[in-house]
Amino acid sequence: MAEFTSSPVTYVLLVGLVGFFGGGTSGLTFTRIVSGWFDRGRGFALGLTQVGLGFCGAVLPPLIAGIIGRHGWQAGYLALAAIAAIGVPVALFGLSEDRAVTNQTQVRPTETEARVLSEEFAAVQRGSTFWLMFIAFALSTLFVSGSAQHMAPMLRELGATSGAAAKFMSLIGIGTICVRLIAGWLSDYVHAPWLMAFSCFIGMCGVLALKFGGIAYAPVYAFAIGWAFGGEIDLVAYMCTRYFGLRMFARAYAWQYGMLCIAAGLGPLGTGWLADKFGSYQPGLLISSVLAAGAALTFVLMPRYEGLREDASQDGPQNFSLKNSD
Repeated sequence: MAEFTSSPVTYVLLVGLVGFFGGGTSGLTFTRIVSGWFDRGRGFALGLTQVGLGFCGAVLPPLIAGIIGRHGWQAGYLALAAIAAIGVPVALFGLSEDRAVTNQTQVRPTETEARVLSEEFAAVQRGSTFWLMFIAFALSTLFVSGSAQHMAPMLRELGATSGAAAKFMSLIGIGTICVRLIAGWLSDYVHAPWLMAFSCFIGMCGVLALKFGGIAYAPVYAFAIGWAFGGEIDLVAYMCTRYFGLRMFARAYAWQYGMLCIAAGLGPLGTGWLADKFGSYQPGLLISSVLAAGAALTFVLMPRYEGLREDASQDGPQNFSLKNSD
């Protein structure tokens, strides 16, 4: 449809349609399937599914930029559409919940359970665990999204050239890949909120290094932001399965991921507003470090899920009042 775009209004509408219909390709769908396939190695499995995002973040920008430079921006969108089409047969014929249903036959609820599911999810929302997780990921996403989206102008403000800033930004993808493999594997052995707290701490250190050390610490900053970004996208799904079970996964993850999307939009907006108001990105860096510290502290406050069996995957109504109570 990019070939028929002739006005900014049409372009904005098409981008909105991509975001709306592209929601089906988000983690809500494939993480549900992967979580049903794996239990003991679920963290590493989820980490592997997210590695592709970091890989594409490092490879696709220069590739698409080259296509746009030679053939125009419409050709760039056509190339992205062709790449997305590759995933259609994989999704139709390669992904199935059959294995999940074999291992946990009651994962998929029937229509008659809709009211019971709503009551169970209401019980989940009455507990502090759900909202601690909600706040923690909101804070971490505000910090990461604002830092990542404004990284290029932020580094140019400190004296980096456009080319150097682009090279530094490629380290975001490298950091993302590293953390998804490492944190995904460790989450099967280490309490996942502690891993997220550590990721936020790494991000905070990167922000402070850039603020007080200047452009010399740009590689550290970029890698740290990639590390924090990779950790949150991977572990939010894993934590939903461990805290709330597969039975409640879709609803719990939808809320948590929805907050990630909202915060991902507000973070760059707030960082840009601060830069315009103060004429510098330095105040934004300081606030980002505070947000990262707040997120790390909130993750530390989350309770342990060891001993919480995934009772939500079993047949019949479940009692979440004890699992998620204060």
